[in-house]
Amino acid sequence: MCGLRMLFVDEELPKAGLCAVAGGPDAGMRAAMGMSSFMRGGRAKARFLAGFGFNVENWHALRDAIVAHAMANEITASHQTQFGIKFEIDGPLLAPDGRAPFVRVIWFTEAGEDFPRLVTLVPRRIKNL
Repeated sequence: MCGLRMLFVDEELPKAGLCAVAGGPDAGMRAAMGMSSFMRGGRAKARFLAGFGFNVENWHALRDAIVAHAMANEITASHQTQFGIKFEIDGPLLAPDGRAPFVRVIWFTEAGEDFPRLVTLVPRRIKNL
């Protein structure tokens, strides 16, 4: 598996309370949150998030919802590489309009650091059980 190792499945994100999400309503924040229409997939992600009441002007609502998502849901998958550990967390994301779309949020803890950084958010479909 290309040097990847699974770990932490069905556990909480380590140091979730210290999650790093790019700060401020600048271009970097919009890109990190998937609200940039200039990034590949950015427009579709922005439309998806806007459909649930998230927007660039209210960027902190999305930041807070993503951090709460990390703290409320268990790790679905994780992979360790020489660069650090990638975590995938699937679950509902509480939106400003009261709905909770099912999403996957990817976090990464760099080697030598002890807190996760946001990588991306991806809409998911709930599989029939």
